[in-house]
Formats: sequence, structure tokens, C-alpha cells
Amino acid sequence: MWEWISSEIESQVLSISAIALSEVGHVCPECELWLKNQSINIHAVTNDILLGALKISHLHGIKDGLYHSKGFDEKDAIIMATAAKLDAVLISNEDKQINPPKEVKKTKIPRACSHPSISIRCINFLDYIKSTSVVF
Repeated sequence: MWEWISSEIESQVLSISAIALSEVGHVCPECELWLKNQSINIHAVTNDILLGALKISHLHGIKDGLYHSKGFDEKDAIIMATAAKLDAVLISNEDKQINPPKEVKKTKIPRACSHPSISIRCINFLDYIKSTSVVF
């Protein structure tokens, strides 16, 4: 599987936001190093992306950086805005939240991506693998 992921990176099918790569490094420094060694395309945070993140946050009732611990945070908003700017599919293994949360600030990435004003295609990693028809 790792060889396949490496080939997806090499062919530039997979890339990563600088913010997401930093998050990977906090959880698993070895994985961050592996991604860098694969020469993954890293997308820098630009002013357009920051403005997009602000829009995403405001659409979900988040003002003045007051995110909810059970919803997406500022870094997640930047990751979503990066995907939107690139018109890319975002891979997230967070719960899809079939029903909207009672408090909009508790919205997770997949549901936030489905907002009509955002419309980012968001899938989990297993669905990504299935979409490629690769067999291990």
C-alpha cells in the first residue's frame, strides 16, 4: 500500500496543505518525514486561502476564532479552503454527520465541505482507495 501511495504522490494525484502536513507531524513525525521524502507537493497558505478559511468559518457561525472543540478548527478551515482553491478532493476520516449538529459550531470537516456555498468534495481514505480500483 505504501508503494502505491508513493506512486500517487509521484504522479501528483495526492498533495497536501502545509497546515495538514504540520498536523501530520504533530501526530506522527515519521509519517511527515516520509511524505517529505516522497517529495509530496506541499501547498503554501496564501492570502486567498486565508480569506476562504474565514468565509468557511463565518458560514458555520464562527467569529473571532471561537471554534468549538467538537467541530472543525482554524487549521481545518485553512485545509478546506486550500482544497476549495485548488478544486481538489479533500480526504478526511472524520464522521460525516448525516444530521446537522444542533449547534452549528460542532460541524465537522465533511459536513462543512458539503455546505452549498463551499461545495468541496470530501471523501474518506477508504473511499479514495476504492475510487482508484487498486487491489492490495
